[in-house]
Amino acid sequence: MKNIIYALFIIGLMSCNKQKSQNEKLFRNIFNNTTWIDSDGNLWTFKTDKLIYVRDATDCIFFVEGLYNQVAYDGCIYNTVNNIVIEEDERIFAFKQVISSGTPMAGNSGSCSGSGGNDFILKFILLNETTIEVQTFYGENFDDSFIINKSNSTDTENCIDGTAAGILF
Repeated sequence: MKNIIYALFIIGLMSCNKQKSQNEKLFRNIFNNTTWIDSDGNLWTFKTDKLIYVRDATDCIFFVEGLYNQVAYDGCIYNTVNNIVIEEDERIFAFKQVISSGTPMAGNSGSCSGSGGNDFILKFILLNETTIEVQTFYGENFDDSFIINKSNSTDTENCIDGTAAGILF
């Protein structure tokens, strides 16, 4: 009996170490605290506890994985907004933002239909150690791509939660 308990303990320990080893090979772990710059001068920073930080000349926002309720955006109150990781390995990191239907705010006579199957997807593909291609999709349809290059700048101070502040894709 003692040997069975010991064997189960060793198997459990090996399983934990294997999981830890696999997690260390994920995109955000590999590029934790690295910053990249696009052609407009916007900084893109990866950290393990956030999906992405984006800093432009005046603002800094970040996005986290999770569900948000009652998000005000573009004259609507959306019931839910969900930021979901859909792919992550050592070379690719992708997440999508799913927006439910909502209700118009006072003075808005437009539609608040949400993404309706046209979820926004942001996909980062490592091209080499200094270059990442960023692809954007609406639903399954490819929309655009651009390049970000590794930068020495890092500044994620005073950043705000973009989704909570009503900044949606």
